[in-house]
Amino acid sequence: SRIVTGTADLVLAADEVVAVSKDTITLCDASRTVGIINSHIIPTADFILNRDFNFQTRKVNSVLETELRKDSAFFDFTKPAEALLGDSIATNIMMLGFAYQRGLLPLSAESIQQAIEVNGVSIKMNTQAFQLGRLAAADPARLAAMMKGQ
Repeated sequence: SRIVTGTADLVLAADEVVAVSKDTITLCDASRTVGIINSHIIPTADFILNRDFNFQTRKVNSVLETELRKDSAFFDFTKPAEALLGDSIATNIMMLGFAYQRGLLPLSAESIQQAIEVNGVSIKMNTQAFQLGRLAAADPARLAAMMKGQ
C-alpha cells in the first residue's frame, strides 16, 4: 500500500537532493517524520552539466529541516563506508543500522541480519555496514577515530 500524504514516520535518504523531491516531501510531516539523511554530496546532472552549480543555492538543508522532525540526523555515511569498507554501496546498510540504533525501525537486529544473509549478497560487508551504522548513531566519535586509524 502507498504511504498517505504527511504520514511517513521515517525517511532514509542516501541523497539530499532526492530527499527534497516533491514525491518525498509530500509524505513528510515536521511533527511526525524523522529523517536519516546522507549529507555526502552526490553530483547530479546539474552539477555535471554546470561546473559552477552550487548545491547550497537550492537550500536543500533548510527545506529538509523545515519538513522533518528536529531530531533528524544529517550525517556523511558515504565517507566511512568508503574508508572502512571500501565501497560506497555500504552507505545504504549503514543508514539502516543508524536508524535501527535510534529505535526508528520496528525490527530486531536479528531479523535484519537474517535478511542480509537470505539476500546472499556481500553478507560480510553488509553485516559490518549495519554495525558501523549503529556505531555512528551511538558513538560517532569512536567511528571517526576508527576512520583516522584505518
